[in-house]
Amino acid sequence: MTEKQLVGVVILVGGVYGTIKAVMSARPGPDPWGADVAEALEGPDAVPVCHRCFEPQAHEGWFCPHCGAAVGPYNNCMPYLNVFSFGEISRAGVSEAVRPSAFQVVGMVLFSWCAFSIFAPVYWWVFFRQLRKRKSTVEDQTEDRHS
Repeated sequence: MTEKQLVGVVILVGGVYGTIKAVMSARPGPDPWGADVAEALEGPDAVPVCHRCFEPQAHEGWFCPHCGAAVGPYNNCMPYLNVFSFGEISRAGVSEAVRPSAFQVVGMVLFSWCAFSIFAPVYWWVFFRQLRKRKSTVEDQTEDRHS
């Protein structure tokens, strides 16, 4: 190992150690919710809701009976059911319902690269084509409002 590589490794290890130490010693911020909200969420009459359609989920199922979204408490941990969660993420990237930010675009590109491997370019083509279509639709709507 050369001296430059050794210095680089020492700097990297020191940076990781410093980051971990800073995170471990950080104090949590103030609770944004009041005590009444915490009690309502933890109460016995609290019912979970679907993250997509906000329908109450009083059943013990893995999917929302109203919209079909994966809503089970451990769906992302179960090997078969997490495929449906991945599918929801992938469809959200190419649907017209989601307005993407730069953070979401980078996240979708990285997610698809990891999830689809050699087929990721096909997803990227559809994803960026949909982004262009959304951008042109938003620009047309903006021009119509200003006219």
